[in-house]
Amino acid sequence: MTDDKNRRSNQVTLSDLIDALEGVIGYKYPAKRFKGRTQARDLNLGETYWSSQKNGSAVVQNSTLSKLVDYFELGSFGLDYRLFQVETVEKFLSILRENGVGTYGANTSRRFRQNLMNIAHQSSGLRITIIAKPGSVKRSGVSFGMSNEDPVQIFRIGSSVRILCEGFRDCDLIVLNERLDGDISILRPSILSPKTFCTGDSIVIPDADPFSQENFVVQGPPGQHRLFAIKTGDKMVKILGTNPEFKFEAPAVLTNEVFTELVRMMDKDASSLNAAMCEYETRDAWI
Repeated sequence: MTDDKNRRSNQVTLSDLIDALEGVIGYKYPAKRFKGRTQARDLNLGETYWSSQKNGSAVVQNSTLSKLVDYFELGSFGLDYRLFQVETVEKFLSILRENGVGTYGANTSRRFRQNLMNIAHQSSGLRITIIAKPGSVKRSGVSFGMSNEDPVQIFRIGSSVRILCEGFRDCDLIVLNERLDGDISILRPSILSPKTFCTGDSIVIPDADPFSQENFVVQGPPGQHRLFAIKTGDKMVKILGTNPEFKFEAPAVLTNEVFTELVRMMDKDASSLNAAMCEYETRDAWI
């Protein structure tokens, strides 16, 4: 037999889950780290009532848990109050990991970038390069490199450029830009290149469309960046379409939730993907 005191000591309390959550996401919201009286005030709860819920001596209301979801901005990850009703901290962390919350989201984005690089290194017959706007080579930059096989293109920030993708026939083509700071944005599909299906071997984007803008503009920060051209089916296109910021406005930055879905797809169906990659450098001005 186990008495109530011992049973309660083995119980996972709301306080345990909040501590675990702060360990995963708290670094993003340093101003939101709260304890005791501040915590109760921020959630608009009585201090004694809130303390009894946290330590497991009182039943926690779903409305209170919903306030925590709003407070930690977990709704954007598709999570609701039921997150806090799991039996173990391990299960709680597993849900956070599955949904790419906080540090798990950062890990997921790194996995996605690493997967893309591996796929690009293993693929053949595909190529992606940046070309300067015709008649403005001096403004847009020139190509430098250690060898002809591995050129590194250097462009001044603010230059107008287009992107040439070769070897992409009868497939969906996704073009992503990875910045120095790790953000990945969608160049195709976007308002500059709305369609994804390719019928010819080569394509230049932005598309030659009367309703699209003329060129991409090279952005900072100064340093080394990457472009990926991905040969895929419609699965990746559909996942990108769920990106909350996806409104055909270029460039839309990928969210943690989309990174998670893309990694899941790659884990299940990596053989269906091929990719090309190129690196380029941006500078504020010529020296």
